[in-house]
Amino acid sequence: MARTVKKPEERRVEFLLSAQKLFIEHGYYNTSVDDICKEMGVAKGLFYYYFKTKEDLVSQMVDHLWEGAVDDFMVIRDR
Repeated sequence: MARTVKKPEERRVEFLLSAQKLFIEHGYYNTSVDDICKEMGVAKGLFYYYFKTKEDLVSQMVDHLWEGAVDDFMVIRDR
């Protein structure tokens, strides 16, 4: 299988979205790092390149969601 190279921020967001999807489907405690990596089709080591732990991923997920909410608010405000 050929290796797919993506920009770091693109890959990080892909992890966040994949994890969010699995957390919604199976719950936080029933979703492992292995599950997230399988969903993405990447090696487990890549997860640890971007995140220290699953808890770190959740923290970054909250930040990502918050940034999106702020961006949406700014668009509404500027109308």
